[in-house]
This record gives sequence, structure tokens and C-alpha cells, in this order.
Amino acid sequence: MEYNKEKLIIEQQELKEKLSKLIEFINSEEYYKLSPNNKLVMKNQKIAMELYLQVLNTRVFEDIDSIYIPDYGFMQMFGSAFGKNWGFGDSSSVKYLREQVDKEEAK
Repeated sequence: MEYNKEKLIIEQQELKEKLSKLIEFINSEEYYKLSPNNKLVMKNQKIAMELYLQVLNTRVFEDIDSIYIPDYGFMQMFGSAFGKNWGFGDSSSVKYLREQVDKEEAK
């Protein structure tokens, strides 16, 4: 089934705008007034949005059928990002995501 690239591009642009606003807020003084848990949730949201933007970019700019697309396992990826072990193993993509979360938490 052929998908509508125009809709993908609109979604991609909207996500870029939302991500930009989130990053702007994370860099503001208001962000530092939040509780540690609220800050962590926003950092996790930022990482999830960045990953989703990567997926949209791939769908918009790549010939999907001609490239290798790894199977990240949605629950595995986000379970690891939020410190949950849902029994899905520990692939390299999950390790990468965990490293990204750790980097954000260290800031």
C-alpha cells in the first residue's frame, strides 16, 4: 500500500516544531524550577520525540524498500528507556537508547 508522503511531511514538520518548543523549554529557567521527576519525564519525552522524528525522516527521505530497517521492538525500546524490564531482552538499539537517556540524566 502506498502511503501519502504529503501527510508524512506535515507530521514531520509539526513534530519538529513541537520538539523545538520542548527543547526551548528545557533550556529555560522555568524548567529548572520543576521537580526532578518532571524534568526526567520531559527528558524522556524529548528522546522519544527525537526517535520518532528519525523514523519520520526515514519514511520521508529514504526508499524504504531498498534499505535495512532494524526491528527495535516498541515495548522493548520504551521499557528500557523508562527502566522497566518487560522480558524483551537487551538489543543494541535498546542499549543505545539507554545510553541516550543516561546522557540526558547526567546533564
